[in-house]
This record gives sequence, C-alpha cells and structure tokens, in this order.
Amino acid sequence: YFLSKKIVNPIKNLNQTMIKIKNNQLKERVFVGETKDELSELGLLFNKMMDELEASITRQKRFVEDASHELRTPLAIIHGHLSLVNRWGKKDEAVLENSLNTCINETNRMIILTNELLQLTKLEKNSEKIEQYAPTNINEVLNEIINNYQLLHEDLEIYFHTPNQIDDKANIAREHLMQILII
Repeated sequence: YFLSKKIVNPIKNLNQTMIKIKNNQLKERVFVGETKDELSELGLLFNKMMDELEASITRQKRFVEDASHELRTPLAIIHGHLSLVNRWGKKDEAVLENSLNTCINETNRMIILTNELLQLTKLEKNSEKIEQYAPTNINEVLNEIINNYQLLHEDLEIYFHTPNQIDDKANIAREHLMQILII
C-alpha cells in the first residue's frame, strides 16, 4: 500500500496540475521531488513544455497587439481622407484626387505591413532571409506623414525644416522608416 501510494501520488499531482492548467491557470507547474525516477523526469519535461507554451502564447499576444497598433494608423488616415471627401471633396477635384491617392497609398502600406508581419513570423521560424532595401528619400516620407497627420488633426501644427547639407537618403525600407516616424 505504501509503495503504490508513493508511485500514484506524483501521477495525481500531475493530473491535478493539468486540471488547473485546463482552467486557464497557465502559471501552474508540477511539483517535482528530489527523486531521479521516470515520474520526476516526466514532471520536469511537462514543466519545460508548459514554460515553452506560455512563452509562445505571450509572443502571440504581443504579435497581435503590435499588428493591431501598426494597422490602426493607416486605417485612421484612410478614414480621415474618406471623411474629407464625403464632406467637401466630391466637388473639389484637387481634394478628391489627393484623398484618393492617399487612400491608395495607405492601403498599399497596409498590404506591405501585413506581408512584413507574415515575413516576421517566418523569420522567427528561421525559414526565410531578410531582404536588402534600396535607399529611401527621407524628405518625401516626412512630408507624406506630416500631410496625413495634419489632415487627421486639423489643430496640429508641424514645422519641418531640413538643412541643405544633410543627405536626404537612408538605407532603410520606406515602410520601415514610416513605421519608425509614426511611432
């Protein structure tokens, strides 16, 4: 009886821990005794597996939060331009043309962001290499961002000045530079 109880207790412990984990208590771990038997090894392996699962869930939540944050800005810009067109852009060719171009650019930006988020998940699995990018015109990107934000926030005043001797190219993907500046 004593021997069978000693063998069954670690199994009961594992079972109770699994039930707690099933009830959304991911922080629970199996108590592993000092013994170096198969049940202790099973408990250690189970705890390691749970640590990896918890880390994976945390990374997934972070990924979803980052993706939502990155996509929120282009959506706000598109919404702002469509509202502008709806208010008075239908009759003003210049406003209509500018807003449509901006909406197309922001939609393309969302497509690129989505593709990059997918590429990021592939990179985490070490299945793909990072692309090299051509130089990006910093002034063009800054002007585009300033125009978009001034449209969204009419009371916002942004002053932008660049000295003549500064190189206006950077070896960074256009979308990455926009992400950095928007953040």
